[in-house]
Amino acid sequence: MNRTSATPKPLLAKLKRLTIVVLLGVSVAVVYAGLTALGKQQLFSIEKVVVEGELSMLQHDQLIQAASENLNGNFFTFDVDRMYSQVKALQWVEQVWVDRVWPDTIRLRVKEQQPVAYWGEKFLINHAGVVFERGGFNKTLPAFNGPWGTQQDMLKMYSRLETQFSNAGLVIQSLEMDERFAWRAMLDNGVELVLGRATIEERVVRFVTAYEQNLLEKKDQLKRVDLRYGHGFAVLHQSQKKSAALNNQQQPKVL
Repeated sequence: MNRTSATPKPLLAKLKRLTIVVLLGVSVAVVYAGLTALGKQQLFSIEKVVVEGELSMLQHDQLIQAASENLNGNFFTFDVDRMYSQVKALQWVEQVWVDRVWPDTIRLRVKEQQPVAYWGEKFLINHAGVVFERGGFNKTLPAFNGPWGTQQDMLKMYSRLETQFSNAGLVIQSLEMDERFAWRAMLDNGVELVLGRATIEERVVRFVTAYEQNLLEKKDQLKRVDLRYGHGFAVLHQSQKKSAALNNQQQPKVL
């Protein structure tokens, strides 16, 4: 009788499973080694950096240089956060987005700062109250002057007053808050307005109404208007040295 030796089925199944596990392990090791080698050999290297966005003060070369500084790694491994920080740190960059574009390109989408006013002589302020360096910017904008940290307050006040003045065809050239938080404004026609510290909008409404009814024909003669009176204001004409009160004979309260 011929006897044929046979491997028990349970053992055969275990051997097959073991073989599959070994093969998977080898495959993973090969893939990992391959990726490591690709990184070391700088395959998939970054060949170019492109810039997108409407720019007037920022230069493409300036942005590319900031992005490329200390650039390590390839298309897959370069430090996105580090590149973002380097570009975002540039003056006039409000926001930046860093994208990979297959197979060898980095794209920078840049939003440039949009100034709404000057802050002192060397700086500008944007819609969010962020202060940044003026650089070579010289376009016509209102000028703000105030204690540091009051940027948001000045933006809000300017927005409210601008609406009132625009109804009378007046434009704010500068807005100032002093250390006592008292306000004054200079209009583009050269008239200085002393606003004080309280009920600013109420005072401006009163002035605008009187300006349209009584002062418009004499606008070229106006020099300074003190709005700190309780129910009126004092007007200083170009030819006067002292202000003349309208609608109120009392001296202004320091408010």
